[in-house]
Amino acid sequence: MERWHTLPWKPIQRHVFTLPTRMYRAACREDVTTVRTLQRVLMHSRSAKLLAVRKVPQANQGTKTPGVDGITSFTPPQRLTVARTFPLAGTAAPVRRVWIPTPSPPELRPLGMPTLHDRAGQAVVTSALDPAWEARCAPNSSGFRPGRSCHEAIEALCTALGHTAQDVLDAASETCVDRIEHTALRTTVHTSPSLHRQRKAWLKAGVLDQGTIVPTDTGTMQGGHLSPCLACIAFHGLEALLGQRFPRRGSRRCHTPNVVVSADDLVILQEDRPVVERCQAVVTAWLREMG
Repeated sequence: MERWHTLPWKPIQRHVFTLPTRMYRAACREDVTTVRTLQRVLMHSRSAKLLAVRKVPQANQGTKTPGVDGITSFTPPQRLTVARTFPLAGTAAPVRRVWIPTPSPPELRPLGMPTLHDRAGQAVVTSALDPAWEARCAPNSSGFRPGRSCHEAIEALCTALGHTAQDVLDAASETCVDRIEHTALRTTVHTSPSLHRQRKAWLKAGVLDQGTIVPTDTGTMQGGHLSPCLACIAFHGLEALLGQRFPRRGSRRCHTPNVVVSADDLVILQEDRPVVERCQAVVTAWLREMG
């Protein structure tokens, strides 16, 4: 009889690590067929499911907050059962709305907590989506990405500001995760049909707020493992758009603006103030399309 505490975790982690690495290399050479094949293999991999079930109830600080089913932990036999009967069948339970206070400004911020079963499924889907998008994301986009933090954004800003004087546009998108348009997000995320059905089920699952289930027509589930990945995908393409609108023309005062994105905050730097003001209009229109 297999036991949870006797599983060979190091070989399991080593096996799962090879699939995202191959997926990233295939995405770099734009081999879509290989990427989707490896995504399908990863989602059906027993090792990936075991790691997801281990990560959600054991290694995540947010496990003390239950979902709509009230479950905050699994026993070792239950973890093996969940790994064998994984919830990736195109269905999802509603998320539980939790209101948490924020220090500045003082207000209540909505947080949606999926069930542990859905969190484990989102962990597997995120591990299948992250490597492909890591190959596409802009180099100065540091928010919502694995292995990156605001320190990379600070370094990029120091590098850009250290050479010459710059005009700066400092902006933050208002409640970006709660307002992402599902239709625009669907056209941006190119995945297999099975991944698309499961992602759509999570986005349309609804929110249980004070005993009432409210439909979710926009936004992603804050508190789930998939939300940071979808937010990163939603911001993808902004730097390339500004590069097309304001290409380099040989003059120092007409170079392409520097764009640094960290989470839902962005900074645009350019030597010519009218160019920065035009960038603000372009960014506003682009963000409006994403909701």
